[in-house]
Order: sequence, then C-alpha cells, then structure tokens
Amino acid sequence: AIHSASTFATSFALCKCVEPVALPTNGAGAKGIHAVIIAPTDGNVNSINDLGTRRVALSRAPSIAGRTIPLNEFDRRALNDATFKPTYVEAAHPIEAAQQILDGKADAAAGWSSLVGNKDEGYSDGTLRDLIELNIAEAGMMEIVWQSQLLAFGPHAIRTDVPTELKEVLRSA
Repeated sequence: AIHSASTFATSFALCKCVEPVALPTNGAGAKGIHAVIIAPTDGNVNSINDLGTRRVALSRAPSIAGRTIPLNEFDRRALNDATFKPTYVEAAHPIEAAQQILDGKADAAAGWSSLVGNKDEGYSDGTLRDLIELNIAEAGMMEIVWQSQLLAFGPHAIRTDVPTELKEVLRSA
C-alpha cells in the first residue's frame, strides 16, 4: 500500500503488522514537499517577518501546505511578537491564493514546492511551477520568502508477514 506518513504511523501503532518497503521520490528526486510562502519579487515582502500586518492568501481547510503549516508558523511567531497579526484571505487552492496576489487582494500566498530542480522554472513541482506552466505568472515574478521543513512523501508499505524474499524483490524494484 502507498501510505501517507500519518496513515502508516496509525497502521503501525494499531497492529505492528506493516513495515516500510520504499520511500518514493518524484521524477526530479524530491523526497517530499515544503509548505512555502510566495510573494512578488519586486514587492515589500522579503521574508516571513514582513507579513505581520500584511494580507496572506491561504487555501481552505484541509490543505496542509497551503493552510495548516503556515498558520502554525504564524501562530508561533505571534506568541513571540504581539504585533505579528497577518490578515487572512481565503482561496480554494494554492493557485487561487497566488492569483489573489496578482489581483491585488493579498501581499503573499501560501503554497507548496519540491524545492528541487531549477529555481528559475519554479522548481520541479509546486505552486510556482504551476503558475508558470499555466501562464498565470512569468518566471521570476514571484519568489519564496519562507519554507517549512520537508514534508516527506509517505512510505510504500507491506505486511510484516510477507516472505522476506518478496520484500527484498520489492525493495530492489
């Protein structure tokens, strides 16, 4: 089975009957994604610290990279700085969040990125890459001003009672 990290952890905790076989990567070798905050390259947002009084477009729940992780980071910063209070603008998904920047409704947007590959092309996968490929924004118009830690792709898992020889064949594949 292909699991998310949380479903694998839950399965393992409940039955101890699964084990990881492989950790997948994308075509460019990324082992996961990062939540990111993007902003116009020529704007007034150069880092996450500049967002304290700005408008940030976030994807609707249950988006992890486009909402939950950035909100957790904003809450963490607000605990240390009472003036850190961004205004949140709702979006259906990261592309729409980025469109809010272009429409003047937001100063920055939450999205995601592999952070692997050519930066000028928006990396191998993610919001910046999608904006360029969909001709919504040109390369270099927006940049990443904050990134989360790696959110690893979930493991491919197999039952622990599968014969060792078969496990080895799957691992080598």
